Amino acid sequence: MNEGRKYDEGKTRFDLVPPLAEEAVAEVMTYGALKYDEENWRYVANAKRRYQAAARRHMNAHRRGELFDAESGKPHLAHAAASLMMVLELELEELYHGPQLEVLASDEYMSLEGLGEEVTPVAPAMLGRGNE
Repeated sequence: MNEGRKYDEGKTRFDLVPPLAEEAVAEVMTYGALKYDEENWRYVANAKRRYQAAARRHMNAHRRGELFDAESGKPHLAHAAASLMMVLELELEELYHGPQLEVLASDEYMSLEGLGEEVTPVAPAMLGRGNE
């Protein structure tokens, strides 16, 4: 019987992302989508500054001993991580696309590897990647 092959050396290891933390962040994002609307966070004025501030508020609440957000019932650290992920997403989009990126439909998936040759990272070393 032949063994199957899968050439995935050097590819991103999503299996290394802690699954409970990933799910907690997804729950916070779901809560936000129901409260505001899907992808609403992309359209908030001064979003990066405001989501950095939100992350710090949730981290400080956690430092004071509050494990869960009173409004959502979700962990403060999951709120903080979600806020920082939104900031990171906005920064990466600016690096790879400039400030006028079109928002993808919520059921569409995009990875950095699949962007194509028309995209040149502004600072590829920042992401640990070469100019590919």
